[in-house]
Amino acid sequence: MISWKLIINKYLKQLINAFICGLLIGIGGVTNLYCIGKGAPILGSFLFGLSFLFIALYGYEYYSSKIGYVVENKATYLLDCLIAIIGNYIGAWIIALVVKMTSLSSSASPLMMGLQQIIESRIQNGLVFDLFGKSLLSGIVIYLVFNTYKKAEQPIARFLSLFIGAFVLCFVGLDELVSDMFYFNLACLSSYSYGLLFTNLVYVLIGNSLGAMIIPLLRKLKGVLKSI
Repeated sequence: MISWKLIINKYLKQLINAFICGLLIGIGGVTNLYCIGKGAPILGSFLFGLSFLFIALYGYEYYSSKIGYVVENKATYLLDCLIAIIGNYIGAWIIALVVKMTSLSSSASPLMMGLQQIIESRIQNGLVFDLFGKSLLSGIVIYLVFNTYKKAEQPIARFLSLFIGAFVLCFVGLDELVSDMFYFNLACLSSYSYGLLFTNLVYVLIGNSLGAMIIPLLRKLKGVLKSI
């Protein structure tokens, strides 16, 4: 007999964990934007790694790190990913809303200067393939980062993977879905067109998802070829 109470409790816990993850990525985004506005993008890229560290340590539900494993799981795993993306979005949106209510959102704030640079880098050339390509690369990086954290035996390798991965994403300017949720929502709250940014977010979602699946799919193909 199916225990609906247990099922509901399970998915509520996942949603809460995903919400916390969205909060953490949003806070990492705040730090990154402020550092960019202050002319210290290297510091911002490094500090963003703290968000990855807390997510990995406490096992929060992070869509970008989960979706790659969809090729290794049953179809019901897609529901886990859906819950993760909903919780991540709400958490990132809450941080954007909180920032908007503070002096950090004033036009002269370093954070808003950093946001302008980030948003312009996403939409300035209007090329879908540029956005899609950067998000595809981001998906590959995030899969490698969190898979290394899970599989590596040496603690130093596990922690370095998180900070190096975050540094690559932020400093190179690759598009990561949940951080873009924060950036785009903050931009929309500040005057940018929500329709345009939401469309771009869909491209990032597709790119991140496909990118995260590439290595698991190739690994699965290698296993199939070996058995032939």
